[in-house]
Amino acid sequence: MIYGCIENNGISKVDQAKLDTTVVMGMLQTLGTPDIPSDIKHFRVGKLDQTNQNRSRPIKVILSPEKSVLSVIRNARQLKSSSEWATISIFRDRIPMQMEIHRNAKKELEDRLANGEMDLTIKYRNGIPSVVSSLN
Repeated sequence: MIYGCIENNGISKVDQAKLDTTVVMGMLQTLGTPDIPSDIKHFRVGKLDQTNQNRSRPIKVILSPEKSVLSVIRNARQLKSSSEWATISIFRDRIPMQMEIHRNAKKELEDRLANGEMDLTIKYRNGIPSVVSSLN
């Protein structure tokens, strides 16, 4: 999922799709993603908000093979250092249950830090987030 890509409501859907393709391909090339297919599947998610023109919908990108996906997720932080992509964020698409598990881990981290524990972080083990000491 790509968040922060500008969506231009004044152009046709076809032109917006072409613009999105250019943006997605540019980001993947910046990240040095291996095996970029020329026909990447992507689409905007959600309804277009006519009342708030400044709000853009996220773009869902479907990549294959899995090593390309992992490469993009691992290197997504590099976009923040680039002036061209500084407003863009990339995250894995998660189902509601995964989002709830992540929220619970984040809340546990905040509670434990508020109670005085130090050097804690969230680490993923087999895709499951847990709060652990960052010293290990």
